[in-house]
Amino acid sequence: MKKRKVFKISVILAIGLILALLVSAPTAMAPLPGHLPTPTPIPFSSPLPFSSFGVRERIGAGVTSAVPMNKFCLEAKQFLGAFINWGSALFGEDEGCPDMLYIRMVTGNPSYETLQRELDSLPNDKLLIVAIGNEPGVGSQGQTPQEYASYFFKYRNLLKEINPQILVATAGFIPRYGFHHCSSGNRCGGQQYFEEAMAEYRRLSGHNMVEDIDVFNIHSYNTLWIDYVPWLIEDVKGWRAFMKSIGGQNKPLIVTEWGTLDYLVPREKSILFMLAGFEFFLEARSRETGYPADNYRLVQIALWFPINDGEGYPFENFWENGNLFDSDSGEITLSGTALKEFVENHEPLKEYHDLFLPQIYKSFGE
Repeated sequence: MKKRKVFKISVILAIGLILALLVSAPTAMAPLPGHLPTPTPIPFSSPLPFSSFGVRERIGAGVTSAVPMNKFCLEAKQFLGAFINWGSALFGEDEGCPDMLYIRMVTGNPSYETLQRELDSLPNDKLLIVAIGNEPGVGSQGQTPQEYASYFFKYRNLLKEINPQILVATAGFIPRYGFHHCSSGNRCGGQQYFEEAMAEYRRLSGHNMVEDIDVFNIHSYNTLWIDYVPWLIEDVKGWRAFMKSIGGQNKPLIVTEWGTLDYLVPREKSILFMLAGFEFFLEARSRETGYPADNYRLVQIALWFPINDGEGYPFENFWENGNLFDSDSGEITLSGTALKEFVENHEPLKEYHDLFLPQIYKSFGE
């Protein structure tokens, strides 16, 4: 993307930041009744480092189709601080990117020995985030809320036994859309699914599931040619309000997938959405619901989907309007160039107000 176009987008973003989005959050769930034990502190020798993160450390992306991350590492690490590949291990030796945070994920039913082999040798001086599950109860991934509660209970305990320094994250819940399948078999939003999982977790463990969660995690997508940024804002704002209602305000929130179903959204519009969304993730704060240890930011890390376009059956020709790099050549795309320049030129807000949420409306028709 040419420099002048990115500059124009930056000017639009700056204008948008002058406004405030004053919208009501979804109704919060009442905390579970009864006395809750004092949460067990996370066994880190120092506070979680999110407050010290710069722009790059807060921005990441997901690698698709089993393409090794090292194919894009040299340039990606200049503007991306984290990546995910929907697994708990790299695809092979030297296939990662040591200068980026690798957020891992437990899927399927790996044995204790497998996880120990993949995770036990990790250095304890680095941030270790492992999500349990991807999108439980969505599509072919199955899992009722009760099954996910049991799954989380099992693998949370295994992960902590392997390495107490691991920060255990939830799967990526979709806050409002009815993509999850709840106990009744009907579709439901992420909050209802999580409420039902919490109830089962209390039955299994005798205490609040929030106590055993180190990091919350959500997903959010744009599916139409519309100004989607307010919907993204509502997803995050609503989930943060929900976290507070269940005693989770003092927990970090990451977004391990967000983006567009880009076969419906042209690249130019995807770029506008991407830059506006990252501006929101970087700057949105609330003393009411934000994470106190990170200057009340709502989100600590957000990962764009995807780093690269689909490769091989059945994903060939997918994600070719929002990818940051080309899978075949490894070259950066217009989207990647736009995000790189955004990170390099970003200037944080010098002042913010309680409940300030950037209203970054975009006219996708222009």
